[in-house]
Amino acid sequence: RFWALLVTARTSAMRKGELLGMTWSDVEDGAKVRSNFPLRGQWDDREGFKATKTGSGRTAYLLKDARQAIAKLRATEAKKDQPADRLWPYTEVEAWRWWHVLQKSLKISNPETKRPFRFHDLRHCAAIRTLKKTGKLSDVSELCGHKNPATSQIYTTPRPEDFAKS
Repeated sequence: RFWALLVTARTSAMRKGELLGMTWSDVEDGAKVRSNFPLRGQWDDREGFKATKTGSGRTAYLLKDARQAIAKLRATEAKKDQPADRLWPYTEVEAWRWWHVLQKSLKISNPETKRPFRFHDLRHCAAIRTLKKTGKLSDVSELCGHKNPATSQIYTTPRPEDFAKS
């Protein structure tokens, strides 16, 4: 279950609260997983669903890897009596614990800062990969749900490995 969450985070640029707030009705179109859907909000352990960080809705995009992981998760859930409405019914604390255990066991760290790799860094990975693939800052803004395109400028900062490759 947590693996599907990570795959979705790595490709969708969704925040942890947005991911934890996803429901089956958000992502399913009959027996098929949608490629995009409107985010209703994000999950908060104390308040339940609340508005997204920007306060307005946005579209979430699910790439092929995420759609496949979610479809596999659904097949697993269908074997149980009643699947939960939320795809990942973790609390924020549980999600953090799983992330911490995985990070420690795989010795994941941010190579640039030598600090632990934060869950939020998956969002940055998705944005940077999108920018590299499309070359369009507008695509990054759309993927991340940035109201102000200037917010996406952070992803244009060249990194040492980019210089080495060129």
